[in-house]
Amino acid sequence: RFYDEPWTADRWWAIQSTLDIGEKPLCFSIYADKTKLSTFGHIKGYPVVARCLNLPVHIRNGRGPGGGRLIGWLPIIQVPTDLVTGPTHQAQLKRLVWHLAFEKIIASIAERSHTGERMMWHSPNAPQSIKVRPTILILSADYEEQAIMSLTRGVNGLQPCPKCHVSRDDLMEYGEVYAARSYTKTQSVLAKARSARTVKDRDALLTECGIYNIDNALAQVFLSDLYDSLSFDPLHTLDLGLWGYHLWEELKTVIKEIKQTQVVNEHCDAMPMWRNLTHWKQIMNIDFSDSTKFDDISRIILFVTQDIALAYAEKFPRLYELLKCIRAYINMKRYAALEVHTTETLDALEATINKYAHMIQQYQAFAENANDDIPFKSWNFPKQHLIHHLVDDIKAKGVTHNSNTKPGEEGNSRLKKIYRTTNFKNTDEQILKKDHLSLIADLIDMHVTHYEASKAEVSQTKQPTTEFEHIYLGAALPPCTLEELQARFASDPQLRGFKSQLAERINTYTRTHNKPAFSLTDATLIIEYRYTKANYTSIVDWRIATDYLRCTPEWNGNPRYDHVMFKTSDTDDSFSFGQMIFAFTVKISPKEVLPYLFIRPFERYKPISQLRQQMDKDLELLRVHEASRLCEVIPFLSVIRGTLLAPAHDVTSDRFVVDTSDSDMFLHIQSLWS
Repeated sequence: RFYDEPWTADRWWAIQSTLDIGEKPLCFSIYADKTKLSTFGHIKGYPVVARCLNLPVHIRNGRGPGGGRLIGWLPIIQVPTDLVTGPTHQAQLKRLVWHLAFEKIIASIAERSHTGERMMWHSPNAPQSIKVRPTILILSADYEEQAIMSLTRGVNGLQPCPKCHVSRDDLMEYGEVYAARSYTKTQSVLAKARSARTVKDRDALLTECGIYNIDNALAQVFLSDLYDSLSFDPLHTLDLGLWGYHLWEELKTVIKEIKQTQVVNEHCDAMPMWRNLTHWKQIMNIDFSDSTKFDDISRIILFVTQDIALAYAEKFPRLYELLKCIRAYINMKRYAALEVHTTETLDALEATINKYAHMIQQYQAFAENANDDIPFKSWNFPKQHLIHHLVDDIKAKGVTHNSNTKPGEEGNSRLKKIYRTTNFKNTDEQILKKDHLSLIADLIDMHVTHYEASKAEVSQTKQPTTEFEHIYLGAALPPCTLEELQARFASDPQLRGFKSQLAERINTYTRTHNKPAFSLTDATLIIEYRYTKANYTSIVDWRIATDYLRCTPEWNGNPRYDHVMFKTSDTDDSFSFGQMIFAFTVKISPKEVLPYLFIRPFERYKPISQLRQQMDKDLELLRVHEASRLCEVIPFLSVIRGTLLAPAHDVTSDRFVVDTSDSDMFLHIQSLWS
């Protein structure tokens, strides 16, 4: 079973099964959240954005036509404290206004969800008329906004979860089954509350269930289940929540307690450059950032702190215990972020969530009895519980990027730009008008682009000679002789044997492929390349991904020699790692050029220290070190993909394979641990 787009998951098919033959669901994702429009945050907006889930994710989460569209602008009310007293009544008034306003926004689809609507589908063969039923499949919002949508009482309620009836004292528990909230049950409670004899009895019943005495606007949309629509939000729950606000803050406190701030910053600066991963000069002074930056910190944090945890394992074991929690969190986050899920990966995600919850409970018990000056922190809060619903949410509505609030948050930047073009008076109306004009401009641009593309002639360019199957070589240097290369490598004993290895590789190739023998001489010309693209099929979603690799003595003022993963056998899936030293081609005939790579090989290695071995195992750090043998010449086509190796710091020649560089690498390394 595969889960990716919403239509591959259970909830979509449950809706489809209830419709008449010939009817199709037109499913929407709704995002709503307050955002700061002015520079200092004095002026705020409350946009409501809809996305059509019938479109593939790269379109609906994009910024052009087919992406998210602004469908409403909710009022932000300032509750007069002299008229409405107490936080409970103030929160109730805000929710009442929200739902009355939202009712008007969704009125156009609420009616059509019951009757259906005829639409023309312009299929490739001929236009067809189909009847669609609009429905809201996903509500994309952070925890605070979900409390408003579900009319629950939020973090201070006796049952703070918007999806189930968990008690606020049990938010750390994982594995327990709590009764799910449902519209039918909620209506039953409201009916009892409204028929109560006294206000005190009514409020007691509502407080016990953690809800308000308000009718939910979303109930008007046919086939839209409010509580099923509330979806897991990785942005605020994981990146900015469990990690950014909790684990990261706790880790900084621990690091500062043992006065290792400078060491962590130096280790960050020593991390090799890698595409789509922020390179930090220092991280310990970062208190607030966007989700991408926080996620990037989590991807490297184990590799820049593990040696400190080893050094302080006996006199300050708290850091070691916290890093074990962080590894459990990282595994949970990486599995949660997969672009495609299978039954197996969902089982693995369930196991990692269970392990994370267990590790957090252990850490809290350890911290409660720790003999240090770090303030005690309770891990019993709602976002710690929301992961309880993650696996079920993926099964119901597809992978997490379907419900992530990140596209909605990124879209707010456009509204901020529009705000700066207004005269700062009655800005709400001006923003809505200009956003509509922006949509018109996008549609015109789309039609022009499509027309020009249809008229453009198909280019018949010849395939470049530097492209070899899944490998592309660039940044070529002038040809040089083999003799000149050998002189260049003469100073390093590990680099000797280049000529004999290359000759053996070429002879093996010519013999295997029934080619004429090639004689390698000192005068043979070799072309060096300092830039490489390696295409590979991701084991996550089976799409083509690309690593951009460099092998150069000067890149942005520093030498850069990236690492690769390469096949060690043609008969099985075994692989190893190596550092690129020299990428080159040899012309063995007038019509044939062969690409090769000179590498410094690394091999898996267990340290002598038992404590170090145990820490590597607990933190799931795959350690490799420079092989004692000479550097090797390998066929470039044996390269699988690029790899990020981080310095181990405790041993100069050791490296750790950074499994968090991307989802494909994460699954590769997880397969080794299993």
